[in-house]
Amino acid sequence: MRVKFRARLRAAAALSFVLAAVTAASWGAAAAPAGATVSNYCNNQTLTAAQWCEGAIRTMYAVEGWGDQHSVCVFFQASIEFGTRCSGGPGEHVYSGFEVPVKAKPGIDNCACSPNTVHGRAYQP
Repeated sequence: MRVKFRARLRAAAALSFVLAAVTAASWGAAAAPAGATVSNYCNNQTLTAAQWCEGAIRTMYAVEGWGDQHSVCVFFQASIEFGTRCSGGPGEHVYSGFEVPVKAKPGIDNCACSPNTVHGRAYQP
């Protein structure tokens, strides 16, 4: 009985963290400040079906990405993935940002069942 309670408590805590991250992502969809610098991650890499790629950890305001052949999703990767946003098709840029910088790895996910050449940018303070 005690084990089930602990498991439920851990699940509730994890869900709370995910909901907080999603709320923060929805609030922070603002553009990066004009003084931001841009660094590439997973740029010009061909990912296989449903493969994803992440860059080095950094402090950043936003991630951007696009795929040449298919749509992609961009995200921030810390202890969990958050701030995920997806493009609508090939060549369409997708952007996910925050009003305050976060320390995480930028990531991009090939959303297709076939290879896709992806491009990612991170916006840093």
